[in-house]
Amino acid sequence: MSSEVGGMRSSADVTKLLRSKATPLDDILTTAVGLIDNKEKVYLPNKTNFLIELFCDRLNDNNFFKGWKYEVRVWRLLLRLWQSLGDSPKARSKIIKKIKLIQLAIDVLNKSTEQKNLDLAKQIFDFLEAAVLRNYITIDEYQSVLLLESYSSFLLSCMDTNSLSTAEIDHWTSLVDKVFQTPIVLNGRVFSKKNTAKFCQLTLPSLLSAIVLLKRYEKAGETLRIFESIISNALLSETSVQSLVPNTVLFLKSDKKSISLEDLRCFFAIVIRKLSSERIKTCEELFIAIVSNTDIPDISLNLLQFLLNTNKSLSSDFYRSIYDSEIKGCASDKLNWNLLQCLISLDVDLALDVARDTLENIPETIRKDTAMSLGKALTDAFIRARDFSLFIKTYLISAVERNQLFRNSEFIDYISSKVNNLSSKEIPEILESMQGNERAVSLYAGLIKGLVYCSDEKIENAKSKLLSVHLLKNEYVELWEVRFYIMCIFGNEACEFFRHSIVQNAQSNLKNKYYYYCAFRMIEATPLEKNVKLNAFETGYINFLESCTSDQLLPLLENTLKRWPVILNMFFSDLGLNKFIDILVRDTNLTMMLKILSKSSDVLFEQARLMTKLVDSISKKLDEKDQLGLTLALLQLIPEKYLDKHIRIKVTNDLTSNSYIFKNDDLANLAFKCLFKLLARPTGKAKIEMNINNMFNFVQMAAEYSKVMATDLIILIWEKNLNDHLKFDIVKSLLQYIDTFDMVLISTQPSEFNVTSKIINQLSKLDKDDVLTVEIKKLRTNFLNLVSNALSECSSNIDASVLNTIDWLLDVCNNVISSEEDNSHQIVKVLKTLGSSLKSDAESDIVNSIKCRMFLVFTQVYPTSNKSSRFLVALYLLLAKSVGVESSLDNALNNYLQKLSVQPEMLQQLFVDTIESINDPDNAFIEQLIKVCVLIIQNLKTDEKKDAEKLVTKWLSTLLSNFDSLIKMDADYWIFMLDSLRTYLTSKPWIFGQYEIENILAFVSRVSSNMSRIETNDSSSLISLYTKLTQVVSNIILYHRFRLTSRHHITVATFINLLLPLSLNSPYSVKHISFSTDAAHTYTRLLSNLCEPSNVNIKDVANSSLTSSASIVRKSLRKHLPLLLASYISTSIKYNFEANVTSELLRGFYLIFDVLSRSELHLVNVLLDTPGRSYYRTLLSSYKDHGKWKDD
Repeated sequence: MSSEVGGMRSSADVTKLLRSKATPLDDILTTAVGLIDNKEKVYLPNKTNFLIELFCDRLNDNNFFKGWKYEVRVWRLLLRLWQSLGDSPKARSKIIKKIKLIQLAIDVLNKSTEQKNLDLAKQIFDFLEAAVLRNYITIDEYQSVLLLESYSSFLLSCMDTNSLSTAEIDHWTSLVDKVFQTPIVLNGRVFSKKNTAKFCQLTLPSLLSAIVLLKRYEKAGETLRIFESIISNALLSETSVQSLVPNTVLFLKSDKKSISLEDLRCFFAIVIRKLSSERIKTCEELFIAIVSNTDIPDISLNLLQFLLNTNKSLSSDFYRSIYDSEIKGCASDKLNWNLLQCLISLDVDLALDVARDTLENIPETIRKDTAMSLGKALTDAFIRARDFSLFIKTYLISAVERNQLFRNSEFIDYISSKVNNLSSKEIPEILESMQGNERAVSLYAGLIKGLVYCSDEKIENAKSKLLSVHLLKNEYVELWEVRFYIMCIFGNEACEFFRHSIVQNAQSNLKNKYYYYCAFRMIEATPLEKNVKLNAFETGYINFLESCTSDQLLPLLENTLKRWPVILNMFFSDLGLNKFIDILVRDTNLTMMLKILSKSSDVLFEQARLMTKLVDSISKKLDEKDQLGLTLALLQLIPEKYLDKHIRIKVTNDLTSNSYIFKNDDLANLAFKCLFKLLARPTGKAKIEMNINNMFNFVQMAAEYSKVMATDLIILIWEKNLNDHLKFDIVKSLLQYIDTFDMVLISTQPSEFNVTSKIINQLSKLDKDDVLTVEIKKLRTNFLNLVSNALSECSSNIDASVLNTIDWLLDVCNNVISSEEDNSHQIVKVLKTLGSSLKSDAESDIVNSIKCRMFLVFTQVYPTSNKSSRFLVALYLLLAKSVGVESSLDNALNNYLQKLSVQPEMLQQLFVDTIESINDPDNAFIEQLIKVCVLIIQNLKTDEKKDAEKLVTKWLSTLLSNFDSLIKMDADYWIFMLDSLRTYLTSKPWIFGQYEIENILAFVSRVSSNMSRIETNDSSSLISLYTKLTQVVSNIILYHRFRLTSRHHITVATFINLLLPLSLNSPYSVKHISFSTDAAHTYTRLLSNLCEPSNVNIKDVANSSLTSSASIVRKSLRKHLPLLLASYISTSIKYNFEANVTSELLRGFYLIFDVLSRSELHLVNVLLDTPGRSYYRTLLSSYKDHGKWKDD
């Protein structure tokens, strides 16, 4: 502050300083803040009004003080002054009339757009919202247009910064829309013609661009609906739609910006949605206007798609005008073929007129898909005109003869699928007219192929034209395709008809795949003895396959394997089948084989001879590194019945001895899958099954990829593949390995150690055998001694290099140790020494892992006693606090508690001790103690029902009395506790009596009222927490409703408390929940469970009649639900709900209307004040229209 500011004392000095043009803005703001905060030691009467008037004058001044309105601090201070006026409408109205607020907002938004200044924009929106909330804003139509243009331009400038959330944009848009609508509402919701024109020139371009960007950046919330609504109301209302075309021309000729294709698509889509149902002619005129006034490429095609999607009948003149202006007379290299296709699709008459010119002018150089689309569009048009026969005979045959694009298989298949549109008379006529036309054989074949889709009558009428001498004697090689389709359609009759031709050509080595398809079809359809003379066919087919290129070969092999595997299996000789399989398993064909086997039917897998030879050939390719991945993938798909013992031994030995495989992750993964499949049945002869050294060698080799998978494979071998003799030998080998183990190797963490521990673990599961038991016990003891010595040696000199080894040793130890071990006390002693050797301040990941593994060992070896249980829980608290959420700790403690539950009095005493620990106000382990309590409850047994119920009562009471400590817990702990409570309400209902249920409801209410105090870094956690609260109450209603018979006041109170976090402005609102439709949906489901009880019949004690329990519950609910409904209405009015949340909640509250009778509905009305009754009437009317069940 300047010296002048610091030395002033009188009010005159203050006012002089504030009014002076020479005073810097910073000094004025500092002085003003000091006055407001009473830090200036002067008395200035009516200082608030003085400052407001001063600021309004300066903001209105566009000369000397024009920089004021662009200063964030000015608007922030003005808002404070405004708020300090309280609820004085007279004072506020005076200020609103004095300040040129709308013009200032426009200027500030323009500056914010220019500088991308979000802070400045936020301040003007905050003040504008405060001014709009309870005061009338003076604004004319032209200003509203300028304001909307400034706002949409501002959105465009900052959309790509990702600094605005969808909710923030929606909030501002709603505010701007409210201001924008003010003059329109005053004019009877009619936009004047003059300002409509201004809207099109100034605002519409930026508005459309904003809509496009909102969709692109996935921020299309309420803003998108508001913007589209504004455009619709301004241009498409009954009064303005007459001027839509001229206004659109103004928009297109505006100098505001260059309009993009996306903008025009957006604009036309809005118009089409609004007008297409009743004003399709206007849509046509608008289309012509846009196309005529823009030079954007493909604009016609883009907009025409919208008209196409309306499924409305457009005038032929409209299509003709587009065709004449954009298609007719264009050279083929400049012609918009896609637009032409679209026009043909839209107008049948136009398609019939231009078909000849179109087909004749399509060059062979255009894209294939473009030609296909045109051909299909013309086909469909003639079918709709019922002139398909004319199209084929007059136009299509000549097009196929002339242009190879129409001989494409895709197009011919499309024609085939449409053959059924021809009549029984037309099909024979067309087929007869095409006989002998060798240039259109592909179309001829396609038409015959299409008979498959036709009725028996049409097929029968065509038979005489197909089983003809022409097809029998014509030697044109392409006709074999035609013969094949005829044989497929007419079966044995056609096969016999063409049999002589097929047999005659068996030795001709024809190079046409359809000849061989015909031969396969003939063999398939006729008795086996008639095919004896076709041995030459097999040789010809193999020679044909050898001559094919790779592109030709793949579909040929695929079709043969899919369609005729039975013929290959039965008809081919060993030599022919071997040659076929050799071709099949070539490197270039393996991918195709993989595709076939992965999608193959059981028919192929049933061909034993074919599959056996195929598996043998595939297994031989394991020596080829380049194709190893495909080979392994193929082996996985082979059914186990074809993997005989010889194959399994060979493949297993190849895979377990090939180190190259396990240096590649993909190959190793495939190899392990194969090995698990191969060794699922014992061979007894594979090297890895024979002795422990082979197992160790494999684990060492495979550990480079996955030590875990390698170890699991050894366990699989141990479980399934080893006989008792081998197991005994391996135990002896392991004893020798342990006795001779060199301790120096411990630092290398040998994989054999892991394997040994897993095998020992499996040995303990064997049926006890006297001889083997002794050896197993000795093996376990020796192994644990070795581990203990290794840990002891490591703990004597701990440094960073040793920590990983210790962690690994503890993991190995956990696989083996149990409380039954004689040397378990020795392990515990070593671990205690180790624990004291670890630095207390060491919190690295590896140290934390060591501590957790030590805890796992302790829970296995410690006895079940009060002292041990307290020690383990205390250790758990320390570890869970320092390490964090660790599922292995929870599982280990739970396993110990399961053992402790055998002695219920010990478990109950531990529960009591834990609950009492929660009462300690200075307890730093509240989160972990809650988890321990939950785990203890999980292990309570029904045998001690009465004691368990008392303990749960004590626990719930403790939670309520220590709630202020609990509320500091992280959201994840709350979710865990509530989810467990939800589960126990159904899995352990016997621990919850009347008092416990009431305590739970009180607890839920308390949590829902304090959710804003719960700490979390993830907003989704709060939504999950809210969901768990509703699920707890839901389970009480579903499974313990009988305890609520006389406690509905508690239930209703709980529902009201759960409703408040969903509101926008209540003291208990939670930001992320207030906008969550998922949270609202869970509340709706809860209401559904409350209002729609399951209809279980109960027997009345007084008589033998049956009464519906659902009716009893509903009768009881009617006394209390009016209060819940009234509370919802009051909350809606006072605190508001977000629009989507309201929509979701209404679905639930409509269910209350279903329950209430007329008298209860009247009671709701009595409970409400005047605004509430008005809202209630609206709600009731909406229920009758949308929520109430109506019988058709």
